[in-house]
Amino acid sequence: MKKGYVYSIASHLVWGILPLYWALFKEISSLELLFLRIVLTMLTLILIVHLIKKPIYLSYLKNPKVVKRLLLSGLLISINWFVFVYAVGSNQVLQASLGYYIGPLFTVLIGVLYLKEKPTKVQYTAFILVGLALIYILLNNDTSWIAFSVAISFSLYGFLKKRYHLDSMNSLLLESMFVLPVMSIMLWYTSTHSGSTINQIISIQGLFIIFAGILTIIPLVLFAEGAKQLPLYMVGIIQYITPTMFLLVGVLVNKEPFTQVEAIAFGLIWIALILNFSTIYRQEQITIVTDSI
Repeated sequence: MKKGYVYSIASHLVWGILPLYWALFKEISSLELLFLRIVLTMLTLILIVHLIKKPIYLSYLKNPKVVKRLLLSGLLISINWFVFVYAVGSNQVLQASLGYYIGPLFTVLIGVLYLKEKPTKVQYTAFILVGLALIYILLNNDTSWIAFSVAISFSLYGFLKKRYHLDSMNSLLLESMFVLPVMSIMLWYTSTHSGSTINQIISIQGLFIIFAGILTIIPLVLFAEGAKQLPLYMVGIIQYITPTMFLLVGVLVNKEPFTQVEAIAFGLIWIALILNFSTIYRQEQITIVTDSI
């Protein structure tokens, strides 16, 4: 579990600085950035898994069940990447931050609904508060779809990673491979009708875009390894590092407006988090005492 904590915390620290990285490419369309990200991620992973002589993905391709699972997780992470890049490019990092605050609570809810985990009354109260926050922001903010998309896609992706225990790098490689054909068709269609923006990359940007694959792989592999070694609720707690860093970037760096709508929504969610944390802390203390006895 100690390694799980290290992996999970490190992954979210890397994710926390990504808005600053993707902001370098605002002139490029979100769809083309996503295409570049997938291609560079796939090429980098192919090189890595063969250098370390661990091409497990070849055996994964022979298992129809594994292929179906990776198709689904590949779709989820692609949606997450696209929405996040769009949020950065349109100066809406606060919406992405809100989505990643909500996401871990969705993870807990998945544990309740699918894994039959039993929440306490306090946790039920937390879910109600989050529900109120979602309804409020949905009624008062036209870009709330960003927060919803980020939250749902990443919480489901984390759940799949936790459940199926596949090798992190090899599974991410196949996820990239599976979504690449779809992305290629979408990119061809959009570039045919509205033109391409990739040619706007200048030489310095071209140098930095090379790191897109590495910066994508490192946190996802660390996250997947951490998720396999930690309880699902702890995976949810550690995830709050990323949205906190996003919030700071959005307000302090991008100077995005923090209106009454955001203040009320974030406030309700923070209260829900405090309630959830208090329940988890009490459960942990009871477990420690029981184990010592």
